[in-house]
Amino acid sequence: MNNTNFEVARTVDFMNSFFGFNLSDKSRKKEIVEARMMYAKIMKRHTRLSLAAIGRAINKDHATIIHYLNNFSWFKKSDVAFSNRFDLLTEMYDEFRETWIDDTKYEEDRKVFFLEKTVERLSEQKETYEKYIKRIQRIDSIVQLIEQRTPRGEEEYVEGKINRMFNAIVFNP
Repeated sequence: MNNTNFEVARTVDFMNSFFGFNLSDKSRKKEIVEARMMYAKIMKRHTRLSLAAIGRAINKDHATIIHYLNNFSWFKKSDVAFSNRFDLLTEMYDEFRETWIDDTKYEEDRKVFFLEKTVERLSEQKETYEKYIKRIQRIDSIVQLIEQRTPRGEEEYVEGKINRMFNAIVFNP
């Protein structure tokens, strides 16, 4: 394997690991297209490969790579998440290139990245659950009262009574 093929193979492997999916997958999902765009930019920046060779590694043609490169700067300016992800990717890739063989630093950075992503996802879920809990707390005393006073097996009867009661109530805002 010559140096260029080695570099392409290592870069594609790095990118696949970083993003958690294969850049060559036949998909138009936003995250995969953006990952390919970042791959094209990094390969153009760090190698002297032709656009066709850059594309061949991820089963794309040179026209697609041109499209990725032409649109990259717009995404970098307008999408903060894309920009942050690319900056982190670039930083990790630069360190990775310095040590093609020593994967220990890369693995640590990759673990930190995935932990940060997990924390971000859990924070979003926490916010969703907190909103849901606030909605439930508003009617919690009513639910507890119904639960305490409803005999087992009479749930449908009580539900019917509650429905009739609410149908009879006219709310005046």
